[in-house]
Amino acid sequence: MSSVKGFLALLVMLGGVRGVAEEVDTSRPSITGSVTGVDGTPLAGVRVDISTAAPKVGRGIFCPSCYLDCGKWATTDDDGQFTIASLDPTLKFHLVLTHPEYQTLQTPLIDPAGEAVSLSLDPLSEDIDPSRVVLGVVTQNGTPVAGALVDPHGAKTVDRRWWGRVDGVTPTVTDAQGRFAMVLPDDYLGLDIRVEGHGFCGEQRELLKPGAEPQSIEVRTGATVTGRLMHHGQPVAGMSIAVVQLNRSTADDIFIAAVGDVTDSEGRFEIRYLPPDQRYCIYSVAGEAKRSESPFILTTKTFTMPGTDESRDLGDLEVSQPCSIRGRVVRSDGKPLSPNLRLSFGRDPAWDLVSALVEDDGSFEVTGLPPETYEVRVGDRDMVMASDQILFQMLSDVSFGIRLRQSIDDLVVPIQAKE
Repeated sequence: MSSVKGFLALLVMLGGVRGVAEEVDTSRPSITGSVTGVDGTPLAGVRVDISTAAPKVGRGIFCPSCYLDCGKWATTDDDGQFTIASLDPTLKFHLVLTHPEYQTLQTPLIDPAGEAVSLSLDPLSEDIDPSRVVLGVVTQNGTPVAGALVDPHGAKTVDRRWWGRVDGVTPTVTDAQGRFAMVLPDDYLGLDIRVEGHGFCGEQRELLKPGAEPQSIEVRTGATVTGRLMHHGQPVAGMSIAVVQLNRSTADDIFIAAVGDVTDSEGRFEIRYLPPDQRYCIYSVAGEAKRSESPFILTTKTFTMPGTDESRDLGDLEVSQPCSIRGRVVRSDGKPLSPNLRLSFGRDPAWDLVSALVEDDGSFEVTGLPPETYEVRVGDRDMVMASDQILFQMLSDVSFGIRLRQSIDDLVVPIQAKE
């Protein structure tokens, strides 16, 4: 126990904000709060990191740890108080709290526009078995990485091997020396982790063994993609675009979901810290995660990223006017539609969430679409497409494909009850 707690005691972190200091923008909200022990005593020296973020409205498609605000952290003062200032007002945030003598805590999503939060930490158990602890050190170009999010992403027990959610193991962050420690349940033989944070492209490791020597994890800076959006020879400012990996399997490398940017006054964009040597696509976001009100769209284009620390310039990319789809959903038996029925419009390979609410009379409308191929899917578990009445290629019993070349005003989507 003493060696483990001694290591955990090294996870004392200095306060501040990662990155270059900047003036606080008072138009951007702050997360403020207090941290106490279970007995209500204020705790000083607790490190409070923004680990991931999500949009307040709609579903998120972007890498949750790739927002700029995920590079911010603070430590509590003598009264247990902390402030993380100047945050994106459109986002909510998960916090991870760490202290050498207390259990790590990850919060639910917190709205920075809300009230101050009150958090409490449970003390570390006095009987931690060193053979149950996974230790590691994260570096970048040989330099320790502080504040990297270390997230469990799979595990193995005597009876089971799985990937994804891991109950019983809490995410943590690295200390000023890049070190981390994670306590595993008794029957765990190994733990998969993802290491993510601002300033590098992320790494993953499989089946780190508890009780072993600290695992050395070297993270890569990643690659950068740049370009400029143009329309009839003029730069397009304030337009949101995104890139995403084409290979979404985690077997070979980490998949970080979409990463977005908004073009500057000269129409230029720059997206950094991408996993290198992979195929990507670039596209304009048309669905719920759209971050700008630009009237233009960019059709999906694929490209290959270079190696780490290298950059790829896509040059000038021409944007165009968007298309729309209007139509109606009808039941083949003439019965009323389910309330709050939605149609989704899948965009492969773009990573986007495009959907339309179907009105009570069956009408629907979706705008701002690039002229591409879409998978139209009905969002009712009790319904399937009436395939004998559909003029397009069926992709499954609940979806068909459509090639959008120009706006459509009369698309009929026939559905029927599942047998």
